[in-house]
Amino acid sequence: MQKRVIFLLSILLSGTGLYAQSAAEIIAAVLKSQHSIRTVAYKTVRNDTLVTGHIRTITGLVKMRPESSDPVLGFQFWAKEDGSNSQLVFDGNMAYETDDLEKLYSINTNAANMKEILHHPGGRVVVQDLIRLDTSEASGFRVSQDKHFFYLTMSYPDLTRYDVFKRFKKVTIDKTNMLPVAVKKHQETLGKVQDLSWNIQELSVNQETSQYNFTEPDFTRTYRLKIPEVDDKHPIMMLKGKPAPAFVLNSFDQKQAISQEMSGKVVLLDFWEIWCGPCVESMPKVAQLYEKFRDKGLVVYGITNDTKQLESSKRFVSKHPEIGFPMLVGNEKLKKDYMINAVPEYVIIDKKGMVSFVSLGFSDQIEREIEKALAAD
Repeated sequence: MQKRVIFLLSILLSGTGLYAQSAAEIIAAVLKSQHSIRTVAYKTVRNDTLVTGHIRTITGLVKMRPESSDPVLGFQFWAKEDGSNSQLVFDGNMAYETDDLEKLYSINTNAANMKEILHHPGGRVVVQDLIRLDTSEASGFRVSQDKHFFYLTMSYPDLTRYDVFKRFKKVTIDKTNMLPVAVKKHQETLGKVQDLSWNIQELSVNQETSQYNFTEPDFTRTYRLKIPEVDDKHPIMMLKGKPAPAFVLNSFDQKQAISQEMSGKVVLLDFWEIWCGPCVESMPKVAQLYEKFRDKGLVVYGITNDTKQLESSKRFVSKHPEIGFPMLVGNEKLKKDYMINAVPEYVIIDKKGMVSFVSLGFSDQIEREIEKALAAD
């Protein structure tokens, strides 16, 4: 009889939002709710108290979509801060940042530092825990609640090496949908407090207004791609003027390409990936260069290193027979040798096997450099 009363009381209290639940149960409920998310849109009001004593407020709009294939963030997003002249988009593989005044956009395909974009304008208003509750590295959990919200507090070990203590993250969870609606991160350094707080407003879940074309943002059709300038101090410039790293690679159709057999030819290497929009958009231009100069001694190879997307890359090339130059499958050694931290990357190797030109993006200068290399003895 007593067990039945407790059971009925628990049901009654759960209906009022007062039934005590463990952290594990709260986390499981949030993850289940997040699993049903297809798209979200919201406004963020971020209030920060920094260790310097400065206080700042940042507001902005965000649209997000889960992306399980992305190991870095686990979601795609578009974000724009109020008062900013830039947009930030992450499509699951690469990031776009715009200059809305100059009608330009730049890209970042370096997976190693992709998390850093969340510290850029736009990324600062993205609430990661809304769509991917992060409980990793937490050393303890505590739950409290009121009528409308659960409060899940996660504590973290002190970073004594950096004099960082009392670290915790407090996630406010709306009981109506079991989704996070606020996040606060706290830490103390040398007696000074840092609090970073994100508050979600005007949340829209799985509605038409929350949809966005992350893989082909609208601005890519009207803005110009800004190619990063490569100065003499950039690591990739270490290649220029030196013998091109040797390679033996297989093509998409299992033919072997050996760099040492290309002596006396001018070689253009087009490093690309199927998920890189600018790579794909530039490929017809590379094909035109191949057709224009192949009879004069130009050899062109497209090289993709993302073997997880190899079948997709092969399907793309098979559907575009106008891309007449061969495609090769790269590897980690090749990426390291040619310093492929971002794509597209273009490398010209002269007749003597020396790297004569490197570009992080397609430009008209590539054609001029090819002509120069072909004319040289």
